[in-house]
Amino acid sequence: MGMSIIIARRLGPELRGYYGLIIMAASLVGAFGHFGIGAAISYHTGKKSYPINEILSFVVTVSLLLGTALAALFFLIYPSFPRIWSEIPRQIMLVGLLSVPFAFLNNFLQRFLLAMLRVKQSNISRLFLSILQFSLVLVIIWILGGGLMEVVVCYTMSIMLTSIFSLSIFTRDIRPFGRIKPSMFGPIVKYGLQVYLIFVFSYLNHRFDILLIKHFLTASDVSFYQIPVNICERMWQIPNAMASILFPTLLAMDRGSGGFTAKVSRSNFAIMLVLAGLITASAGYFVPILYGREYLPMLPAFYSVIWGIVISPVATFLGVYFASRKQISKNIIASLSGFACNIVLNLIMIPRMGIVGAGIATSISNTVWALILAWYFTRQENISLHDVFVLKKGDIREIWGRLTGRFTQRKNGPDEEEEE
Repeated sequence: MGMSIIIARRLGPELRGYYGLIIMAASLVGAFGHFGIGAAISYHTGKKSYPINEILSFVVTVSLLLGTALAALFFLIYPSFPRIWSEIPRQIMLVGLLSVPFAFLNNFLQRFLLAMLRVKQSNISRLFLSILQFSLVLVIIWILGGGLMEVVVCYTMSIMLTSIFSLSIFTRDIRPFGRIKPSMFGPIVKYGLQVYLIFVFSYLNHRFDILLIKHFLTASDVSFYQIPVNICERMWQIPNAMASILFPTLLAMDRGSGGFTAKVSRSNFAIMLVLAGLITASAGYFVPILYGREYLPMLPAFYSVIWGIVISPVATFLGVYFASRKQISKNIIASLSGFACNIVLNLIMIPRMGIVGAGIATSISNTVWALILAWYFTRQENISLHDVFVLKKGDIREIWGRLTGRFTQRKNGPDEEEEE
């Protein structure tokens, strides 16, 4: 949030829009180019299909080679996209694309660590990235007065340094690197390609509207839409943390995975509703204070996109459930349906309603995606939609018990806490 405010105030709506398009280009290469390898790494690490030093060697080699090749390809072709990236200088785009191989490495390492339930290391890595990125922006942009090029440099440097830090510190015990066996490629690629379409449709469902906004509207409109979406997506920190642990947890469960997934889904949905209410009520106050009155046109985007942000994690949790059971086809059908709905609605609504139409289209398409997965899930587990979306009294009692128990442990002191 702090970094977003600094960049928005320093660059202004138009340059902030170009910055968002550069970052989107790098993430678009990642979304289309990972081929589901990250999910396959997580699956085979959790299942202990191969020695972990061999998997780590695979992670490092594939991420750097694949990321470099895809970034170079995009750099060659991006000027041919009129009204989207063609106005961005090549040297600035090059700096942004240098982050791609290291973003692959960082993402694959995160999945590798979480699959081994090294949650603390994963959290430290994420925290390191946030602190480093904010510090660079604070010094180079806010204090020294940098512009668009310097903002992109901060983005790329933070990802590069974080991936090197994580690899050096958190995998020291997995040495030496193992030899990549040709027999690994088949199972990893096979599983990865099964989930690849899901990732692509999911990414496009959440980002395709930005490309259409730039096509039909202006770079400033990209800012007015992208900033509120990014702020609302901060709420995904909680469900993303849950989902990252849910996958290896479900892989390790012999039974009860359906009930556990439903419990996670409805608990998170309740949290998201509360957070959405707070953001909706306060957006009109903090936008002019933090970003400046020139960003007031982004307020309608808050209200139009917020429901899509709230319901999207339900699809994420149910998708993780089906992925853990290797029922990938259900995820593909749901994500494809949501994306198709997103394209049609955006093409109709953006020219007529602007960024508000994009937000409404995203909310509707995310709802379609989540409800299709919920329909599959409830039929398979023989439960109702109520179990997926509505918090139960027992859930509330358990949450309250855990909170009060934690407070009691702290009050008793370290000795009594250890004994309990």
